[in-house]
Formats: sequence, structure tokens, C-alpha cells
Amino acid sequence: MLFQVFPYPPVIKSMTATDSLKRTINLMHLKLDSLEKVVLKTEIGSGFFSDVISTNLYMFATIIGLAALISWGFISVILIAHKKKINKSMIASLALQDEKLSRENKELKEELTLTAFDVNRAMFNIVSSKNDHVNAFDWGMSTCISLILVEDFEPNFLEIWLKMAQEHLDKIELGSPALKDTLSKNASRLDNLLDVSSEVAQKTIEEIRSKMYLTAYTPQQPPEDIMKDIPPLPEII
Repeated sequence: MLFQVFPYPPVIKSMTATDSLKRTINLMHLKLDSLEKVVLKTEIGSGFFSDVISTNLYMFATIIGLAALISWGFISVILIAHKKKINKSMIASLALQDEKLSRENKELKEELTLTAFDVNRAMFNIVSSKNDHVNAFDWGMSTCISLILVEDFEPNFLEIWLKMAQEHLDKIELGSPALKDTLSKNASRLDNLLDVSSEVAQKTIEEIRSKMYLTAYTPQQPPEDIMKDIPPLPEII
């Protein structure tokens, strides 16, 4: 008996058409079963990988979220710490600048005070050499004022300068209009000197005050504040 080679089990030539059809149907059922198994395996595999991928994506997203939170929290801590550091540095720098400015301001003030004293002293010497006693007295009083503004000034120096100014006051003519013009200014200076001077200097200050008014006004020309209380003399007929 001879057999032909087919892609399915050999069929006997004497097989009827009905048998051949049945065999073909059976083979188709077998292929369908095989395809269903393949499809089932594919679906199972796809579902598995889909679940795995979804799970991994969720875990990855969670990790990224946590990392972002941790990173932002860490960055926030760093920024806050850096801000505090900058604030402390700025405060320290401002404190140093303020201290430096205060020191420079104090030094400048002392320098200006010494310069004012030197200028007043120089002017006193100039007018003294010209025997301009009114201006010499005025510059002498100005020198005394600039002297007490000098830090840690020596009280003895103030006494010396008061005596030098007093010497010129003693040489001013009675009733001097120029001296009268400086009375208010120098009276105020004497008040300021009185608050910071020694007992010896205070005595000299009071002597200068009395001499200053006595020299500026004569019995024939008393101060206006005295004259206002004296009734006018009757007219001579």
C-alpha cells in the first residue's frame, strides 16, 4: 500500500470524501486549540508584564516623589541655614562698620576741636601783637571755649588762658562800644566755662564778668536795664 506525503497524517487513497472532510475538520479543531493556547499564554504574559510594568512605574513614581520631597526638604534646610549665616554675617559686618564709623567720627571731631583751638589761639596771638585789646579779649574767651571742648583738657590751661584774656580786658578803655557789642556773647561763654572749671578758675571767671560790665558801662552811661527803672530827670527851665 502506497502513502502520499501531506502536512497532516497520511490519507489512504480509498478514503471517502466524507472521511476526508471529517479529518480536515478535526485538524482545524486541533489548530484552533493550539491557537487558543498561544493566545491564552500571550494574554497571561501580557497581563503579567503589564502588571509588572504598572507596579514598577508606581514604585518609580513613588521613589521620585519621595526623592523630590527629601531633596526639597534638604534644599530648604540648606537655604534656611545659608540665610541665617548670611544674616549673621551681615549683622556682624554692619556692627563692624558702625564701630568703625563711630571711631572715625570721634577722631574727626577731636581733630576739628583741636584745629578750632589752634585757630583761636593763633588769632589771639595776632591781635595781641597789635595791642587790639578788645579783639584780643574776645579771641581769648573763644580760645577758652574751644579748650574745654578738647577731650581730657588740663584745668590749668584754662586758668592760664583766662588770665591772659583778663590782662587784655584790664587794658580796655571805659565805655568801649566794641566791648559793649560783645557783652552778651562773652557773658554766655563765661556761664559755660563756669560749669567745668576749677575753683581757682571760677574765681577768675567772676572777676572777668564784673570787670567786663564795669568797663563797658561808665557811671555816665549805665546799662539800659538799669536806666529803665530810673525816672527821667525834670527839665531845666
